[in-house]
Amino acid sequence: MKLTRAEPVYAESMDSLLDLISEIGEGDDDDIVIRIEKVETIGKGLELSLEVSTFDWGENSRKIEVRCEEVLDYAIRNEVASSIILTSDHPLLWRFTYDTASAFFNGIPPDVYVATGALYEAHRHATDDWFGLETQLNGGLKLSQLLGAGNGLLARGPVPLLTVCKDVLSQYSVEVEIVSSYPPGGRMSPAEVQNRLREKTKALIIGDSYVSGIGWTAP
Repeated sequence: MKLTRAEPVYAESMDSLLDLISEIGEGDDDDIVIRIEKVETIGKGLELSLEVSTFDWGENSRKIEVRCEEVLDYAIRNEVASSIILTSDHPLLWRFTYDTASAFFNGIPPDVYVATGALYEAHRHATDDWFGLETQLNGGLKLSQLLGAGNGLLARGPVPLLTVCKDVLSQYSVEVEIVSSYPPGGRMSPAEVQNRLREKTKALIIGDSYVSGIGWTAP
């Protein structure tokens, strides 16, 4: 990564933030150090103070102030990271941008444990391990016990995740029906709320930390 500025640079607009994120993304992850210096809640929003540097800068760095006006979910897991992206297409956003539904199954796999392992593996691949399959499953039984029962509620969650489960279990002679879907924001949410969530929600992902929300600026 080639960064030529020696003095701290403050992003004055979202465009400049996106430019900087793009520039950071062109480098090798090992060269980048992103520190989350401060996290401050402001009403429904959140403001992050970030310091971006590379190992060869010495004491020089770039300072970025990033604000999300309406936070839907966030987790600050580490104060230091080596990557940063702002995206509207990520598993972390599924529950805000896709319908939520229930998946019911019928049938017993020839090998319950093989099917169980395949479900977990497919989930990990689809979500890149950002959240566990257990958060969506019918929690009354272990997954292997549930599949061994032959029918019932498998999981509730965003439709893309349930579709992954359906596709996997179809390979093991198990039928899955996805029903009772409702839009982002809830069953009674107005169309403008649903559309706003679908179209405006983005996630700022800094290493293992993230903020999902609407209204991103770099004041």
